Amino acid sequence: MRDYNRMSCSVLEELDRAYIAGLMDGEGCISITRRQRKEVSTLQYSLVVRISNTDVKLINYLLKVVGGGCIETVREKNCFSWSVTGRAASEFLSQILPYLQSREEEAELAILFQSRRGTQGRHKTVLENEVDQIMYERCRYIKSERGSHNMERGGVLS
Repeated sequence: MRDYNRMSCSVLEELDRAYIAGLMDGEGCISITRRQRKEVSTLQYSLVVRISNTDVKLINYLLKVVGGGCIETVREKNCFSWSVTGRAASEFLSQILPYLQSREEEAELAILFQSRRGTQGRHKTVLENEVDQIMYERCRYIKSERGSHNMERGGVLS
């Protein structure tokens, strides 16, 4: 299996950056994920960026232009997902950040989160784990706030 966390993204043309930022705003997800590691009692945090759509051609476009991702079928629906993690996700977000409209704050937090990542296998300090937890919670809060603002406006711009 390929390690998508160690892959890098292609340098995008400006038009592709703007187009893909629109896809990210409308169809994307920026997450700091958390999971319990089986071998130790600490939590592990990671950055995941995903764009999902029912048009597989669109997802193939992302794989071709951006690279560094993987394609998967989402659930049993006719929906496909392109995703990238870790450093490659941060590189990707850095390129589209100037064009993002609704996910700008999430992207900035994700880039900051990934910039703090050290060498794999190194034990993190208690403080590093606490900062990861705070960033994880902040990412969740940003998502919930964006959703509540859309509900207040009825999904329509005022």
